[in-house]
Amino acid sequence: DIILMIGSQKVRSADDARKLIDLAPVGENVPITIMRNGNTKVLSVKPVDLSSRLKEIRREKQRQQQAERQRFQELGPFRSLLQ
Repeated sequence: DIILMIGSQKVRSADDARKLIDLAPVGENVPITIMRNGNTKVLSVKPVDLSSRLKEIRREKQRQQQAERQRFQELGPFRSLLQ
């Protein structure tokens, strides 16, 4: 698929698409015009706020990193064998 327009704005680059998606109103339908297999198609998407999901993902990643550090510290004298 090639994104041609987001809302009423032409998309000229991937950077344009990212900016327009970031500016799209959360919870409202936004038309996205695409080219698929040589045919133009208009899709309707409803952006959602992912900030809370991203925070949750970051917290989980931090927990995993802490657990890995703790396991590494528990190895104590055997750490030299791993390097």
